[in-house]
Amino acid sequence: GLLALLVIALAHPRRQQTTKVQVDWAGAALMFSGVSALLLAMGGETGAGPVWFIAGIGLLAAFAYVEWRVPEPILPVDMFKNPLIARTNIVAFLFGVAMFGAIAFIPLFVQGVLGGTATQAGQVLTPLFLGWVTTSIIAARFTVRMGYRPIAMAGSVLLTAGFAGLASLTPESARTLLLVSCLTMGAGMGFSMLALLLAVQHGVERSRLGIATALNQFSRSIGAAIGTAAMGALLTRALTGVEVATGGAVGASAVALTGAARLQVAAALHQVFIAGAATAVLALIVTFFLPDVNLSRGVTPGTGEHMLAAEMTNLEPRDEPVAVPD
Repeated sequence: GLLALLVIALAHPRRQQTTKVQVDWAGAALMFSGVSALLLAMGGETGAGPVWFIAGIGLLAAFAYVEWRVPEPILPVDMFKNPLIARTNIVAFLFGVAMFGAIAFIPLFVQGVLGGTATQAGQVLTPLFLGWVTTSIIAARFTVRMGYRPIAMAGSVLLTAGFAGLASLTPESARTLLLVSCLTMGAGMGFSMLALLLAVQHGVERSRLGIATALNQFSRSIGAAIGTAAMGALLTRALTGVEVATGGAVGASAVALTGAARLQVAAALHQVFIAGAATAVLALIVTFFLPDVNLSRGVTPGTGEHMLAAEMTNLEPRDEPVAVPD
């Protein structure tokens, strides 16, 4: 953190904003409240889930109403009239649901079912992120040569194949299968996410390039939050009443379980991975309906690296990674 602070202080360009803007405080508050209510509805165990769900839907409906009327909305909903924006964001959302739901529970499988340490659980996720980084860097070149739809489809196939590998895991499975599955999933994310982002950047006018880029990242982040909550609820229901050897309830910190508890955790995680695979298949189906995009303007060198650097950045139109030439 201190090193990041030093780099920002020394190297970040100094800018002076001269344009006055109207901050959409109402829209931001409604969106935050609505999404939070939906997450509480999925993860709650107090019986108030339906109440939170209704509240979340109501708040998000109010958010959409406000966004249609404010002069500078935090989320211009009219962008979703563009089929490219609507469909690519659905795919990004589904990828977030599947991918980050898996990331949250793969370490539990390693520790609770395979009896691994926390360090080994982290090592299992390393191929996932390496595959993601590597394919993100090379995906730009493939996208220019082949178009973005085949690359996005290939990424969805790889993600589905990775989840199929996770769903086939048993307490006796070799760790190699888990490593290969994670690598395959990461490669799928790298191909699809960059291809979709490049398509979005070529499919909107330059004045909306920053918001289109940020919206793609936002859709995946919301999917990650909802996917983790939904798969966590699925896991919790599957483990209701299961006891560990010491008599405590099985939870996310369970390590080196034995006997029936170990088998029950494995069965519960199998359901989680099946849900992830189903979500990946749904994302694959949506990719078949993605519209064509003209990439004749090309993609500048280093686009993959630029996109990785901007992975979680909200971008202004003039400051986005230069993937689309002027």
